[in-house]
Amino acid sequence: MPRTGTVIWRLFLTGIAAGALFAATGAAAEPMQLRAVASCHGSGSPAIRSNLSYVDQLVQNGIARSPTFAAQALELAQSDLVVFLEPVLQMPPDVSAYLVFMSTTPACRFVRIRYDVRLSDPRAIAMIGHELRHAIEIATHPEVVDNVTLSAMYKRYGRQVTDADVYDSVEAVAIGRTILQELLNPVAVNADDADR
Repeated sequence: MPRTGTVIWRLFLTGIAAGALFAATGAAAEPMQLRAVASCHGSGSPAIRSNLSYVDQLVQNGIARSPTFAAQALELAQSDLVVFLEPVLQMPPDVSAYLVFMSTTPACRFVRIRYDVRLSDPRAIAMIGHELRHAIEIATHPEVVDNVTLSAMYKRYGRQVTDADVYDSVEAVAIGRTILQELLNPVAVNADDADR
């Protein structure tokens, strides 16, 4: 069984090959973006990272068991965003996971996803997937370079979920639900695919 980094690295290489193919065929591809991706995710460093083996295993399970989670991992591997996962025991009230902006370099942007370590594996994977959707939303907005610009983006495009400065997106909620359904009932999900 390949390690999570290996799986994501393979997804990354597939994305680079696709980008090179688009460039060779004349389709719009930005060389600067490909260089940024190579420097952010090169040398075997995946787009989704953790320093804990059980978190790496959660990501691997998400990629293997949820096509939606796997597609998000691939999309992030083609971006300038690096996501660090951190399980935590003490979360804010009524919060299972959240994303914060960490830093920016000339080539890469770094975010951290914190999630409640007490969640069951399927729910943890679904919450990570929900937050990965937010990471993809950030990846598509190059103007987001810190928590101030992140907050400004969600004030424009997200929906406020508390009186505090806490936002969500309809897409992230839907992605989390889809991933949980894929994990808990893969037979029904595969049957739906067969009907199409």
